[in-house]
Amino acid sequence: MLIRNKYDQHSDLVYLVENEFEKDPGVDNDIENDDTKGSPSPIEAQDGSLTDLKILDEYEDPIKNHCTEIKAKLHKELREYFKSHPAQWKILVTYDSFRVLKEVLEEMGVFLSFYVVVDEMQAIMGDARFKSSTEINFLYHLRNSPRAIYVSATPMLEEYLDELEDFKNLPYFEFDWKTEDLSRITKPDLEVRRMNSSIRSIIKNIITDYREGKFDSVDVYDNGQLKKVYATELVFYLNSVSSIISIIKSCGLSDQEVNILCSKNPDNQKKIWKKLGEKNGYKIGRVPIKGEPRKPFTFCTRTVYLGADFYSDCAKSYIFSDANSKYLSIDISQDLPQILGRQRCDENPWKNSAVLYYKLTDATKRVSKEVFDEKINKKKKDTLNLLEAWETAASDSIKDSLSKKYISDIRSNHYSNDYVSVNREEVIDPVTKKKYYRLVPSENHLVRVSEKRAFDIQQVDYADRFSVFSAIHSELGNFSYGSSDQNPIEFQVTEFYRVYDTLTKISDKLRLLCEIPATSEALRVILAQLPDTDKVKLFYTSVGPEVCKASGYIPSRIEVATGIKFYSKDTLRSEIYSVYSEGQKISLSDIKSGLSDIYSKIKYQKTPKATDMKEYFDIKPCKIPNSDGKWVNGYELLRRFNP
Repeated sequence: MLIRNKYDQHSDLVYLVENEFEKDPGVDNDIENDDTKGSPSPIEAQDGSLTDLKILDEYEDPIKNHCTEIKAKLHKELREYFKSHPAQWKILVTYDSFRVLKEVLEEMGVFLSFYVVVDEMQAIMGDARFKSSTEINFLYHLRNSPRAIYVSATPMLEEYLDELEDFKNLPYFEFDWKTEDLSRITKPDLEVRRMNSSIRSIIKNIITDYREGKFDSVDVYDNGQLKKVYATELVFYLNSVSSIISIIKSCGLSDQEVNILCSKNPDNQKKIWKKLGEKNGYKIGRVPIKGEPRKPFTFCTRTVYLGADFYSDCAKSYIFSDANSKYLSIDISQDLPQILGRQRCDENPWKNSAVLYYKLTDATKRVSKEVFDEKINKKKKDTLNLLEAWETAASDSIKDSLSKKYISDIRSNHYSNDYVSVNREEVIDPVTKKKYYRLVPSENHLVRVSEKRAFDIQQVDYADRFSVFSAIHSELGNFSYGSSDQNPIEFQVTEFYRVYDTLTKISDKLRLLCEIPATSEALRVILAQLPDTDKVKLFYTSVGPEVCKASGYIPSRIEVATGIKFYSKDTLRSEIYSVYSEGQKISLSDIKSGLSDIYSKIKYQKTPKATDMKEYFDIKPCKIPNSDGKWVNGYELLRRFNP
């Protein structure tokens, strides 16, 4: 999807290698629900992919999957492209098809004229957990490419690069964009919120507000005139196709309203049609280029985290990260800067901002460093044993049988027991001088390092909210604040919650919040971590620190002094039972309106729905005449539930 997006913008300059036989799995492997129950930990099996299997099949027969047909097509079209672009040649190709393209360019005698520029090179490691054979074979063919350059605005961390043979000895250049001109760097504005409910319910509430006309807005100057700009587009980043489908269905979004950006393969398309209906027209979309119409709701999986250009002038971005799922977790140092850089249009007031919802690693998912290292060391030892068995085999026939056995194990276990990979290597027969291929096993170091990174993300970055703040502000510090140990926001937020979590009384927590010497930005981050129904947050945001202080931080005194009732489950239940009683028949719209008044009265920050009444009454659907004499849907309140 990335190179298609680039091609759409520069189709007159570049040639795009399109292999219709390539099975594009992307990295949209996902789960079936938002709760991610049963998701494996970093030391459990990693998923394989259809691309892995396709490439392994090709080891036995390089002509499989229409390779001859593809190469013939490339020969013809590249000759035409070279003639029409005599000054400069630029070819876009995926990792999967690079080997075939390389062979064609070598046959044409021009391969050595090219630089191989590997953009978003950090994906080589990140994607290894999902399509490891693709990555390892790509690197194998790059080793014979004398002019290969790896590029990224968010490169892999050096501690991981040093563990990869293909990278650790390469010259490394870092571009400093801000020393000469600080205005080049724009500080991202990231609002960080801890998830207290499912991703589906959060997005549904956001979309409901949008449909009710509750758009976020900012005032901007346009030709000297102040005008208000509304966020009439919403972009959601979450790496689960199943979750996206569930959200679309529960919100009743039509195909005209939603753009689904995920790996474009038959499996994902079948899944979408199965859940949403093929006749309803839902299809995997594409990233609109500048000037093209856009839909109000866009859902993005990791397939467009990297590099794709969005040209909206009014889109707000929401990012969702659940550390308990290897599919839904955001790599703060890698994925987050990429997502924040997707909006390219300067006219968009939310170009450099986003809202991040995160969920910490559950206790049931915790894995100690000792247990993890023990697992990794065992896999490394088993890898060495298996490679030694191949090296010491008595004949080429036995070696070939072992290689095929290793391939079968990759297919069934996906590197869960060892790191043995099998590469298709080119050999020249010394007698006949003919080229042939043989299967050669080696250690798939990419999978090993990607497992280490997955462990660090889940068990370190998302261990607690202090780790999340540290990782986020350390990364954003690269753009504006400097290193994390100099960052006042991170320090203030961390110190606040270090004390806050030791307190048990509401009055003590409220005193801490009102008296902490924090900047306004640090307070914004602190408040974003508290649920909207938290009484400490409600008191602070509703009446302000001065009223709280004057009332001695005692909740009952604050309520008496202000005449405001604040949310609690008991208060909400009491208010509802004071308004509604058994035997009433009420239209759905009247129920929603009445609940809205109650929620507002007690400062309950929730969007009211008629179905909320099911928590307080046994209800029965019925028809009720409205003021116009028309019959509308409603509920009959049969029996009140006791607390």
